[in-house]
Amino acid sequence: MILLVSEDRRFLELWRSLLREHLGPGDHAATCARLADALGLAERGRLSLCVVDTLSPLHPTLGADGELAQLARRARVLLARTEFSVAVEVAALSLGVAGSCAATLEPAELARIVEVVLKGGVWVSRQALPEMLLWLRQAAAPKPAANANPMLERLTPREREIAGLVAEGVANKVIAQRLGLSDLTVKAHLTAIFRKLGVPSRVKLALLLSAFTSEAPA
Repeated sequence: MILLVSEDRRFLELWRSLLREHLGPGDHAATCARLADALGLAERGRLSLCVVDTLSPLHPTLGADGELAQLARRARVLLARTEFSVAVEVAALSLGVAGSCAATLEPAELARIVEVVLKGGVWVSRQALPEMLLWLRQAAAPKPAANANPMLERLTPREREIAGLVAEGVANKVIAQRLGLSDLTVKAHLTAIFRKLGVPSRVKLALLLSAFTSEAPA
């Protein structure tokens, strides 16, 4: 199910129109006004996408323990409607949000963003991309030994190898080819990595590994 979180009729009409081609037979774009309601729906059922109107009077906050972060752990979340500063966009991505976009974009561009997010990808704007790439380069720098951080000791050698490649921005299919694994095996390893390290997304994993690197003794 696709869920639209907004109180604005024009916002809802725009996104219903954009999402029509992504709805399956008998499916529809449901709506609610509050993140708390969206979170309740996510806990009870399967949401394929949740589009959140950030100009709603009940707009989401970016706290790590807030409703937005909780929702992002349970569904693909796309923040929409307003222009984002780089800091806000990166903060949202670090919570597990799959992307953010302004509704002033052309419909074809918005449809492309939706397609990327629905396929499991993460949408990063051109403005935020340099900072995200910087973090990924830092994450790809030489890491301290695995036993230097108790959290990394939770991972198997194969999981540490895959986590390092993810931090470099390598796609699942490429990881599978490099390591001689199937796509499903790589996804299973990633699920285990996310669970063991308590992270909701590839971006958060990269940031976590980057933090480990920056804390390593010179």
